[in-house]
Amino acid sequence: MTYPPVPPEPSLPAGFAPAPSDMDTLVQIPFTFCSQKVMFRAEQHTAQTLTAASYTQVHFDTITEDPYGGWDGTNFWWLCPAGCEGWYEVTLVASAANVATNTAQVQAVLFLTGTKYVTMSADWGCNGSSSLAAGSATVYLAGGSDNIAGYVFSTTGTTTSSTAGQYCTMQAVWVSS
Repeated sequence: MTYPPVPPEPSLPAGFAPAPSDMDTLVQIPFTFCSQKVMFRAEQHTAQTLTAASYTQVHFDTITEDPYGGWDGTNFWWLCPAGCEGWYEVTLVASAANVATNTAQVQAVLFLTGTKYVTMSADWGCNGSSSLAAGSATVYLAGGSDNIAGYVFSTTGTTTSSTAGQYCTMQAVWVSS
């Protein structure tokens, strides 16, 4: 189901009352937007190689929610839909699979339109265990032009976790204009 963008402010010419067909534009569409805000959720179920000491873009392969269709599966980013600009709460979980003999730092990093925006979290994993780093940030996204992508930084070469409950995940929720 495709939802409309944020509706414009209604205007009625002087001396004219709204027609019954105007109720969609004036009432139903704005309430639909308010009750079903822009939302994006993704997970990565398939392990992906992480090169030591470099930023690796997460190739999310399972999109669980994207009613406005902003996901780009070729570039692995979510484009803020046109007309839906505003403040978004973005949450990112970065995971690194079992590192057999090293202690590794794992970072959850958000990129905004191709540029590193913020390191949301950094955590250390002990020898022989998986590591997760998770955090959130409030980000202003311009509709139709800004995109977000999740990255993992690991100090040791490994893979992302393919274990349920330890997937890399990203979500974006519209908060306000």
